[in-house]
Amino acid sequence: MTANWIIRKGVPPALAGAAARLYWRSFGADLCPCALDPRRGAALVRALMQPDRALIAIGASGGVLGIAGLRGSRGGFLELSPGACRQVLGPWWGRLALAMANLHRGGETADLVLDGVAVRRGWQRQGIARALADAAGAEALRLGYPGLRAEVAAQNVTALAAWQALGFQPQGRQRLGWVWAAPAWVLRRPALSPAQAPSLVQGPAAPLIRA
Repeated sequence: MTANWIIRKGVPPALAGAAARLYWRSFGADLCPCALDPRRGAALVRALMQPDRALIAIGASGGVLGIAGLRGSRGGFLELSPGACRQVLGPWWGRLALAMANLHRGGETADLVLDGVAVRRGWQRQGIARALADAAGAEALRLGYPGLRAEVAAQNVTALAAWQALGFQPQGRQRLGWVWAAPAWVLRRPALSPAQAPSLVQGPAAPLIRA
């Protein structure tokens, strides 16, 4: 049966708010040292997002069903900005967020990093995460990266199993994210071969995969 969603490269302006809300709901606790309500958290994501460094799943009605941030040599889906942090969080919390974010970072990698994959509630287990990972593999191939990297908290055995089901293999543990973060598994999957990769059509909101 054909699913009613597609994967696209980039976040169109009209969908930036929905993409930011989904990303914050999934990763807010890892993004900011201060507790934020969902509205301010989504505003922070929207202020920091780089729309061209993401893949999104869009449903038949035009809603965002999934998102995958991408991090490569040019930077990641979210780029720290002193002005944006101060504007959303206020002067004191904005300075603290920037200081804490720069205290500890993950190790360097030659691979394209999947900087968080989130699927909207009610749409899990329908192949969206796999399609996002495959589209990221095609993007890695296009940009010349040898593989894809993902990171998952070591104690999150469910997420680890899900990544392994997508073909990612554990490479070891590192302490990633905030300085107090628990160890995380680093996982890797080789980039797709040209024969495996879904066709990539360039453009700010070009379709990658029709499911």
